[in-house]
Amino acid sequence: MRLVLCLAVANALNVVRAPPKTQTMGAVAAWHATRKNEITRRLGRDAVAELEAPTPARTLSCLAAVNVANVYLASATPALGGLWWLVVAATVGAWCSLAQFALLHDVVHGGADVGGAPGERRRFRERVLKYGSQPSVFGYWLYLALGHLNHHAATGDFTAKELFASSELAFEDGDLFFASHRQDSPGGGDDDPACISIARASYRTLWNNGGSDLAALGNAAAYALSMSLERAALCGNDKLVALTDSNRLFFPNKPPAFHEMCGSYARAAALAQCGVVVLAHGDLRALAYLLVAETAWQVPPWPAASLFVSNHGVHDDGAGVGGAGPADRPTYSVYGGGLFDALCFNANYHCEHHDFPKVPLWRLPELRRRAGADFYPESPPWTDVLDAAFRRRVTYPKWNREAVATSELSLL
Repeated sequence: MRLVLCLAVANALNVVRAPPKTQTMGAVAAWHATRKNEITRRLGRDAVAELEAPTPARTLSCLAAVNVANVYLASATPALGGLWWLVVAATVGAWCSLAQFALLHDVVHGGADVGGAPGERRRFRERVLKYGSQPSVFGYWLYLALGHLNHHAATGDFTAKELFASSELAFEDGDLFFASHRQDSPGGGDDDPACISIARASYRTLWNNGGSDLAALGNAAAYALSMSLERAALCGNDKLVALTDSNRLFFPNKPPAFHEMCGSYARAAALAQCGVVVLAHGDLRALAYLLVAETAWQVPPWPAASLFVSNHGVHDDGAGVGGAGPADRPTYSVYGGGLFDALCFNANYHCEHHDFPKVPLWRLPELRRRAGADFYPESPPWTDVLDAAFRRRVTYPKWNREAVATSELSLL
């Protein structure tokens, strides 16, 4: 498995490694790699290379714009009086935070690369990710820096218990941080982490999969509450990490390099937060604005929440969340037209992204159009997806690991 993760990360960083003739890889990664080859044969390698070409000017300029907007809004909206700051944070601020996440996600996959040797590209991505994720109260750095690339290689192969107990530098599948709030695992409670987990405690004690309207509303409220409480707790924990260079409260087995990275980032984030508070003339609602903005787009009734709660989930009958098909596939997208794409900043094209991780978000709709409906069929309406995510039990598909000839597949 470690070999698989290293190969996936190396390929994402454009590092050339000679693969062995055969190897064991995650079944989800194999499924996407097979589709990638099939779509490439349909479109042609030149067309795929065109779609995968980085867009550094567009990506970095948009990232700078949304970050400046969030600094301005976080520092200015408390002066509006009343709860207007909350309204702005939950709408415009949420969209800016989602855009920040989507753009940084593209950076991690090389979408803003400007050339240079592999090591230079990696260091460039690390700098953009660290400083481009400001302002935030907790933000997306930890997941994107140490959990996302492995998520592509090992989707559904690990449990939350393994994630928190791991001694590896990077997380085996960072998606579990988010899925734990609203999605069961194949092993049920036996897969829960041994440490304190707001996400799993909320899911195990507050959720009711009875299917009634009242149960669905209660589940949505429990999900929103656990997401908010966890983000607030992590914001507080980050200050401890900044002072101690240690994140051992949650990850006691991680190596020293992990804790040093967390400490360095936490100090940079704390400085950015102090700057926003100064611009807000000492009003701490500026930090509350950032907390709401980072959380709101991930919870109902925000349309983007539909993609967040359904990208790797199935119901007990094997169908995707809300009846998305075909059944028994590991990854789903949510489609809803141009306005929906804009609200989601194209992050709703999740299956397309797992098939072609290097295609910048701007070109994912074009990838879907060219590949055709047999690869990317229509999804249920986003409202149906949101309703089903909180009305019916959602878990990971039970995928089996399999041996794959790497000469036949293009690894992620």
